[in-house]
Amino acid sequence: MSHQSGIKASKDVSALFVGGQKRALLLSIKEETLECTQSLDPVKDWENDLDVVHEWAQKEPCFVLVRRETDWILFQYVPDTASVRDKMLYASTKNTLTKDLGESNLSDVIFCTQPDEISLKGYQAYQKHKNAQAPLTERELEKQAILKAESISEMALNFSPMNATGLQFPVQDQAVKALEKLSTLTDHMVVLQIDSTTEQITLLLEQSVTFEHISQSIPKTTACYVIYRLTNGETIFVYVSPPEIKIKDRMLYSATRRVAQTFAEETMKTTIKRRFELDSVDEINPDLLVQVDEKPSTKLGFAKPARPGRK
Repeated sequence: MSHQSGIKASKDVSALFVGGQKRALLLSIKEETLECTQSLDPVKDWENDLDVVHEWAQKEPCFVLVRRETDWILFQYVPDTASVRDKMLYASTKNTLTKDLGESNLSDVIFCTQPDEISLKGYQAYQKHKNAQAPLTERELEKQAILKAESISEMALNFSPMNATGLQFPVQDQAVKALEKLSTLTDHMVVLQIDSTTEQITLLLEQSVTFEHISQSIPKTTACYVIYRLTNGETIFVYVSPPEIKIKDRMLYSATRRVAQTFAEETMKTTIKRRFELDSVDEINPDLLVQVDEKPSTKLGFAKPARPGRK
């Protein structure tokens, strides 16, 4: 099942779509809602009006709806220069949008990375390719992979290939040094965060602390990755994602957590066998370590601790 952002179209967008009076609608994500930021009344026929809409596609990702006689075309425009966060956000919003609008009302849903693709010439080229069923080019295969991605993590990898030795999200030197130092200590933690503005993994804090007191040191409303080395030398990885953080930040952290763990393992030259996904830093306590299945796992899964009172 593919992940969805939970971002829905505003009531104004739904009203404009159902009303059928506009030739085209430009939709952008604003404050975790899809808003209509521009619209076009019919001027000529839809083919000619499509070339007017072409001017809407610039530097920012967007959705463009173009009304034909009896149905609509949905263009999902995500330029190559868009940030990884925006690429994931728009990709995971598309399914919700198409379902809300009604898939039967959409003749085509077209993924675009260039403004020229939102034009009559671009649409005709799309139709020709669609009908010809010709072998896909490398570029087209990449687009197909993006549209069919099964998870936000896969989306992140398709748009921005990230691996432990060459992150597109560079890791701050201070964070690297903290992880190297951690490999030589016990009862010590390193907390990493993502700077969504610079798309960089940075050091939030580093300190010696007993396991039961970790929660007292970390901000309770901030998403983060906690790498902690226990007294026995074992390293654990904790991904904390408080409910109150923004949807786009939650997606970014979720998509990057496996990469962050792998980077920590390679930097520390260790293997992290126990991983946790928590809603609150308050859940980091000694009970956490006894709630996990002790059987060794070959999968890079994240343990979700049982709620209090459940076994």
